[in-house]
Amino acid sequence: MVETKTSQLPLRQQTAPNASSNLLSAFSATNLEWQSFDFYLKTLAVALSGVMDSDIWQNLVVQVGSAEPAIRHGMCALGSIFRHSARESKGPTVECGCLNCRQALRSYNKSISCLTDRLERDDPSVVALVSCAIYICIEMYRDNDDAALGLVAKGCEILSNLARRNRTERGPMAEFRLVSLFVRLQLLSAMCGQPVPLPISELDYPSATPWLIDTIQGARAILFSIMRETQSFRLRCFQIESEVVAGKNGPEIINSLLAEQESLQLKLDAWYGAFRRLLQHQPVSDGNKELAISMLHVYHAVAKIFTATGLGYSQDIYAAFDDDFRTIIRIIDSSLGVAQNGNESEVDFSFEMGFMPPLYLAALKCRDSALRRKALSLMALTKDKEGTWGRRECMCVASRVINLEEGTSDLQLPDHVEERATPLLFHDVLIHHRHQSGDTSFVDVIYVWRSPTPGETWKTMQETLTI
Repeated sequence: MVETKTSQLPLRQQTAPNASSNLLSAFSATNLEWQSFDFYLKTLAVALSGVMDSDIWQNLVVQVGSAEPAIRHGMCALGSIFRHSARESKGPTVECGCLNCRQALRSYNKSISCLTDRLERDDPSVVALVSCAIYICIEMYRDNDDAALGLVAKGCEILSNLARRNRTERGPMAEFRLVSLFVRLQLLSAMCGQPVPLPISELDYPSATPWLIDTIQGARAILFSIMRETQSFRLRCFQIESEVVAGKNGPEIINSLLAEQESLQLKLDAWYGAFRRLLQHQPVSDGNKELAISMLHVYHAVAKIFTATGLGYSQDIYAAFDDDFRTIIRIIDSSLGVAQNGNESEVDFSFEMGFMPPLYLAALKCRDSALRRKALSLMALTKDKEGTWGRRECMCVASRVINLEEGTSDLQLPDHVEERATPLLFHDVLIHHRHQSGDTSFVDVIYVWRSPTPGETWKTMQETLTI
C-alpha cells in the first residue's frame, strides 16, 4: 500500500505547453505534471531503454498510455521521481519530501487508483503488467528494493495466471516483450541473492531454442532463458548437497544433476554458435548495438561459469576460469569507455542489469587477485544503480570479501564457529538488507562457506558493513 497523506499543492490545471507529442495534448494536467511527463518522453524513456529496450519504454509504454490513465499517471510519477536527481543533493529515498518526490507520490497514487478502477471493470493484463513495470522502476529508484521485488512477484503471478487461462480457456497470450521483461526481472532478483519470487517453472515462457536467433533482442531472451535454468540448477545443487551429506540422497541424484549440467552446457554452446552466425549477418552499425553485443558476450561467459561450477563446492574450482574472468573484465573495460563517451544522460540508473553484476561476480569469485581488484575498480564506473544492484553496497561488499579471502582482514567469528589456519573462501555472499541511520548507510551481509566438520555442509554468518 502506498502512503496517500501528502500535502496538495495549489497548482493550476492547464493543457500541455508546446506539446512534444500528440499524447501530451490528449488530457489536462498541472504544470508539474506536464514537466514530469515531458521529462519522461524526452529524457527518461531513452535512459530506461538502455541499449535494447526502446520497444518497451519508448513505444509500448507510450502507446498504452495514450488510452490508459493508469499508465499516464505512472509516467508522470516516473518523470517526477527522476527529476529529483537533477535538483537534489541526495537520492530520492522513501522518506524524501522534496517537491518532485511529493509530486511523484501524488501521481503514483493516482495511477494505482486508476488501475484499481480498471481492474474492477475487466481484466486488462497489458495495462496491469505495464503498470507493474513502472511501479517496480519507481521502487528500485527510491531504494525500496523489498517493495520492488514484491512487485516482480506480482507481475510473475499475473503472467502465470494468464498462462494457465490460455491453456484451459484459450485466453489471450501475454505480450512477449512483457513476458521477457519479467523473466529478466526474476533472474535479476535471483542473481542479487534474493529468493526467486515465483518458481521458474510456473512462468509460461518459450523454451530455449538457441539455434533460432534472428535479432539481438531474441539472442538476449534465449540466453536469459538458459541463465534462469542455470540459476535454478545451482540452487538445487546447493540444496541436494546437504541432503547427500545427511544420507537422504545417493549417487543417482548426483548423476541426474550431472546430466542436467551437460544439457545446459550444450544449450550454451548452441546459443553461442547461433549468436556468432547472427553477428556475421548483422554488422555493428552504432554504439548501442556494439554495447548490446558486448553485454551478451559477457553474460554468456557468466552463464558458462555458473553452469560449470554448479556442482563444485570447493571455491578453488574458480581458478580454472581465470581466462573467462579476464575476458569479462577486458570486454567491460572497453565497453564502459564506449558507454561513457556516448551517454550524456543525467539519469545515473539502469532498469536492467548491465555490467555491474558480472563485475561483482568476478570480484567475488575470481581467484586471481589482480583481476578481481581490476573488476572492483571498474565497478566504480558503472551506473549508480542497476535494477536492485546498488553500486556503493556492491563495491563495499566485494572489497570486504577480497580482503577477507586474501587474509588482509579478519572476520570476527562467533564462539560456535571454528577458527581456521587459512582464510575462508566463501561459497556465497548474500546482500541481505540495506538500512540507514542518519546520514550513514549500512548493509547486512550473509557469508556462506563449506564446513570442514565431517557430517556438516554449510556454515553461515551475518555481518553489518558501513557503506
